[in-house]
Amino acid sequence: MSLKPYKTYSASNIDWLGSIPSHWEVKRLKHMGDAIIGLTYSPDDVVDEGQGTLVLRSSNIQNRRLSWDDNVYVTGQIPPALKTRTGDILICSRNGSRALIGKNVVIDEATAGASFGAFMTVFRSSKNHYLRHVFNSYLFESQSSSFLSSTINQLTSSNLLSMAVPLPPIAEQEAIGDFLDCETGKIDALVEQQRRLVDLLAEKRQAVISHTVTKGLDPSVKIKSSGVEWLGDVPEHWDVKRLGQLASELQTGPFGSQLHSHDYVEGCTPVINPSNLQGGKIVPDWSNTVEEALADQLGHHRLRQGDIIFGRRGEMGRCALVMNDAEGWLCGTGSLRVTLRETLMAQFVTMFLQTQAVASYLQLVSVGSTMDNLNTSILARVPIPCPPVEEALSIVAWLNSELERLDSLAIEAEAALLLLRERRIALISAAVTGKIDVRKVWTSQEDVA
Repeated sequence: MSLKPYKTYSASNIDWLGSIPSHWEVKRLKHMGDAIIGLTYSPDDVVDEGQGTLVLRSSNIQNRRLSWDDNVYVTGQIPPALKTRTGDILICSRNGSRALIGKNVVIDEATAGASFGAFMTVFRSSKNHYLRHVFNSYLFESQSSSFLSSTINQLTSSNLLSMAVPLPPIAEQEAIGDFLDCETGKIDALVEQQRRLVDLLAEKRQAVISHTVTKGLDPSVKIKSSGVEWLGDVPEHWDVKRLGQLASELQTGPFGSQLHSHDYVEGCTPVINPSNLQGGKIVPDWSNTVEEALADQLGHHRLRQGDIIFGRRGEMGRCALVMNDAEGWLCGTGSLRVTLRETLMAQFVTMFLQTQAVASYLQLVSVGSTMDNLNTSILARVPIPCPPVEEALSIVAWLNSELERLDSLAIEAEAALLLLRERRIALISAAVTGKIDVRKVWTSQEDVA
């Protein structure tokens, strides 16, 4: 789409905004609407669905859309001002994650009448058909982030209302709003397609691993029952053994009495906990390391190449194979370390342990009074399909090649997603700051400025 700039521009008198179309003005949001802070409630007010009023929170905003995966309902009278109306802009104004502050969504007819939590703000204005796009532009992003600091992690109502917005005449606001509704709708449809592709590639990756490490590469081979219901059939010449039979050592990380929070320093020996196990890889946090003297004292917990490290808590099945770059790092208090007798089988076993079937099994048998908690006894009982070593190596080589291909496609899909998101915000920003003139696209108006 080729869109031209306006014919004449004037200084906005705001350095970061620059010039705007001559017939536009700049106004603060406080002159265009109201910022309303959300409802404060106590845990005693929370009730089951159908027994109270829905309270919208940050988790109800996902990818600029309303989501219903994590709902809270409260009982009691809700002041009318704290009930949403169609066209309201719901904003996350306070959150533990700075990246989420400022994310927003427009309330539709189906959601009108709900309330919203104290960490949320509603901006209510008759100009929201236009302002909804301003709130998803670089203009809003840059101004909202300017109010955040190392000690302030919220967007207050006064800060929100002080934001400056370039404002065209009403008819032009409508034209820009209609144009952006249509064009961002097209981009959003492409984003959904691309996101679905990313999900399908992830599902394909998991399916390829699961099938190959339980069935092998030869589809004509005879099969037998594994004796484990969730594992199903395996090739007839394979064994099925418990992980404890394959391991020479299964060890928990240091006790809390051996490693304290005050022991952590920056830039020394990394300590690997569940948060460092990401996508089957070890990703160290170089701010969570310990000095070499302490690492030597805990030498029995050092990782060796070919070890498998498991997260004890959180997402079950989170594990990684220790490669040479991680050798000598420490198994953290939240992790378990497995050393196999046959190190050539380590990569095959790690691939099997990362399957959804194993994760579901561990979820079922894990213990803990307040959280999932994996221990060496549970891990030792995990059944492992065991092909001959040479066949296992062939399976690993084929899987590495196939996964590299799938991962390459996933990287391309993620890159396309990023470009679409950048295109979206750039188009919105150009339109709401007057860098492009969209009026002729949506009106028959001939006499444009």
